[in-house]
Amino acid sequence: MANVILAAGGTGGHIFPALAVAEVLSANGHRVVLYTDKRGEAMVDGKITYRIISSASPFKAGIIAKCLGLASLSLGFIQSASMMLFARPAAVIGFGGYPSLAPILSGRLFGARCILHEQNAVMGRANRLLGKIAHHIALSFANTKGAPEGDKITQTGLPVRQAFAAISAYRVQTDKIHITIIGGSLGAQIFADIIPQAISALPASLKAKLHITQQARDDNISALKAAYEAQNISYEVARFYHDMPSLYEASDIIISRAGASSVQEIATAGRASLLVPFAGALDDHQTGNAMSLANAGGALVLAEDKADAKAVAALLSTLIEDGTKRAKMASQAHSIAKQNASHAIADLAGLSAPHLSGAMQ
Repeated sequence: MANVILAAGGTGGHIFPALAVAEVLSANGHRVVLYTDKRGEAMVDGKITYRIISSASPFKAGIIAKCLGLASLSLGFIQSASMMLFARPAAVIGFGGYPSLAPILSGRLFGARCILHEQNAVMGRANRLLGKIAHHIALSFANTKGAPEGDKITQTGLPVRQAFAAISAYRVQTDKIHITIIGGSLGAQIFADIIPQAISALPASLKAKLHITQQARDDNISALKAAYEAQNISYEVARFYHDMPSLYEASDIIISRAGASSVQEIATAGRASLLVPFAGALDDHQTGNAMSLANAGGALVLAEDKADAKAVAALLSTLIEDGTKRAKMASQAHSIAKQNASHAIADLAGLSAPHLSGAMQ
């Protein structure tokens, strides 16, 4: 049994891949601890042992903000190094975000094997900073922008829960079309604003076929319910859905932002999708994520500044009316899904080797 440290920023895009890898490592008998920031605590929810470390961006505007960010990262390094002094991990695996900086640096200090995983089609800033000292860098997407060249690069795909891989292949539905709208962990305001309007613009013959399942913020739920009821649309609206694999399996069309985890889950599930990348994403990485699926023929992509009700209605019409198109997109999406990404990352960390340092006695 080896001590393994996982390090991830406190958003779902960083935490969820880390949890998927943790499942594999724990099943193999390793002792796994996640280092993250305060934001990540709510998402862990008893699934893994975790430690909260200090972290902040050193790139904020203003000299004071930069100094405070560096001070916070320095404290995170002291915390990480102090804990690793006793744990002596065999490997440290970073999943991006500034909370991964200190654990990877500390891991190198103590001779651990250090692996980075990049979720997005554009290399994140933390991973770019750490790329030169990591032993290996695992990529979700081919041709990731900003990734270094060389032998340390491996495309593993993005780790997702096994339940997504178990989803049945898409079968064309004609009598009832299930559309699922997901907007990230908090719901996307733009979807609450434009989706009801887009549905309203559809012909009555198409609206009669629809069942809408939409994730929304608490303050949008009442308005969404009223809008769908006024149109006599079958619907379900909620703040959060815990069983996403079952929801995706029941879907004919998925409307989503283009975070790396969302794109990989859609690909693994094998479903047609309409993606609206978040325009404010750092380095516009969501557009890169979305285009990886669109270029394979598995998704339609609509830029946020062009995503009005008319444009969404036009794209939805083609998907609702054409079951053959949906089936082809579903198949093409599934074709780019990398299976067993969690196992591949564990292999890069060398965790199956019997001679690992840091083994538990």
